[in-house]
Amino acid sequence: MKHTWIGLGLLSVALSGCGYPVRREKLVDKFVLFAADDPQDLSICREIGSGSCVGGIEGTIAAVGMNKHYISALQHPHNNPAILNYWYIDLTVADSEFKGVTGPLTKEAFETATQTSDIPLLTMPIDKTYCLQRKYRLSNYLF
Repeated sequence: MKHTWIGLGLLSVALSGCGYPVRREKLVDKFVLFAADDPQDLSICREIGSGSCVGGIEGTIAAVGMNKHYISALQHPHNNPAILNYWYIDLTVADSEFKGVTGPLTKEAFETATQTSDIPLLTMPIDKTYCLQRKYRLSNYLF
């Protein structure tokens, strides 16, 4: 009986470090919403294969918008809703050093950017359970 409990304890310790993220959701291109082990650390990063993710915008992401050229995001650093940082990622910039990431911006600077270019508005809020609230039109389902 003692060996069974020791075996179960060792198994639980071994499995606790498997490295599966608590959240991974594809956005556009190779970019995903990603949280390694705490949903409040929800970030936007670029997948580089085998579940690895680099660069982008660190958490906590509260809302996103996207189109074929840009991803826009609202960030609450350190999960502090009193701090509002606005970002956008230019998907047309092929870079390995994330030169296409712009921010943090003020609300005013972000609004100016959305009015003068194709940067999308923040149309998809992320709720308190850290699920992306996608808005689908009925026309998306019609054949």
